[in-house]
Amino acid sequence: MHRTLYDILLDVSKSAMIDAGNLQTAGRLILTAAIDGLQINRAGIWLLTDGKQAIRSKMLMDGDNCIFDCDLQLTRSDYPHYFTSLDSARAVITNDVCAEQNTDFRANYLIPSGITSMLNAPIHHRGEMLGIICCEHQGELRAWTNEEIAFTSALADTYGRAISAAQRNEYEQQLKEINEQLEQKIDDRTNVLQTALRNLNHTQAKLIESEKLASLGRLVSGLAHEINTPLGISVTSSSHCASELNRVQKLYQEDALNEETFALFLAELEDGLGLINDNLHRAATLIQNFKLSGAIHTANEEEAFELRACIELTLKSLQPLLKKNRIDCILAPGPEITLNSYPGAIAQIITNLITNSIHHAFANTIEKKIQLQLERTPERITLHYRDNGCGIADEIRPKIFEPFFTTARRTGGSGLGLSIVYNLVTQKLGGEIVIDADQSSGAAFTIHLSTQ
Repeated sequence: MHRTLYDILLDVSKSAMIDAGNLQTAGRLILTAAIDGLQINRAGIWLLTDGKQAIRSKMLMDGDNCIFDCDLQLTRSDYPHYFTSLDSARAVITNDVCAEQNTDFRANYLIPSGITSMLNAPIHHRGEMLGIICCEHQGELRAWTNEEIAFTSALADTYGRAISAAQRNEYEQQLKEINEQLEQKIDDRTNVLQTALRNLNHTQAKLIESEKLASLGRLVSGLAHEINTPLGISVTSSSHCASELNRVQKLYQEDALNEETFALFLAELEDGLGLINDNLHRAATLIQNFKLSGAIHTANEEEAFELRACIELTLKSLQPLLKKNRIDCILAPGPEITLNSYPGAIAQIITNLITNSIHHAFANTIEKKIQLQLERTPERITLHYRDNGCGIADEIRPKIFEPFFTTARRTGGSGLGLSIVYNLVTQKLGGEIVIDADQSSGAAFTIHLSTQ
């Protein structure tokens, strides 16, 4: 018998229904287990009302019938002996309902229902008794065993676990509702950052007008995603501060505010405001970096600039895209290289090469990497670019720089990315780009630029 009860209890405890947050489903499972394990026909869940002056039937299972929120209720004033037993917060064990004092409601409930023995196990939640699981035996008198009492108590504890899951779902729903209000609160509290985002969207529309700069459009959406993170943290913290302020104001109005509570409030307010300040600064830095990167991409005038810094800034602007695709992109360290050329063309070359790798290289690669390395001789500057993807097949290498040639037409490839790179390198910069002979470890390109 003990093993059978153990198996039933184990099945209930392991069931996903207990932690799903639906008290009706969990309660039905628990009552069914009580009926099966104790070989009875009736079992119910009764919950105490506020003030514990009454106990009301939340769920009653009689055979195959299950009734939710029925009108059965027992009050303390009518049945003081039974409530005295409940106040002990221990199992109420009744082997003969007609002989024991704690069943003073026998005439109104037990006897009309044919109940001869009763076992009540308290439901505890967070240290407080909320109600009982009531197991009702009909027929000959029954002496409840210690194993049956322990079994019923464990089921009651399991229902307490289900209550915790239901409360968690309720809190999650409340959090969801709060999050749904964040956009409006962002409009009210972060107008400057919203204006910046609108400017970024406008910048995106202008960049897409030119096929040559179309790849930059992806940066805006990536940056917007990055900005939303500190914005969300800022708004959540702001909402928390506002909630705490309302709470303290209410305590003050009720003359219930003490020094300790006020000190804790000041500490939380300081932490919240610090969090808001840090994340707004982070968002402003992201926008500033993007503005600098945009200036490089759109620059068409020849000028003197530091090549490594130009590439690093371009990679920084591409970080949202690289992060989204989980790619580790590294520029090897080295000395500064000053070049009199077109920084916008350099930025566009790097952007298109990385975009090409994202679209074509990493379908079967887990740890995605892109490496860039600069070398300088008196006659020329060399940029080595390599990813660790699938490489470029021999049969398509002669066509790879041709306009509109692509192996990704079905997924939206235009075939212009590497063609633009080739034209920028050879025409705009007067250099040379070649495909490395060794493609076994990934796609590799070498770009030579003249220092003259």
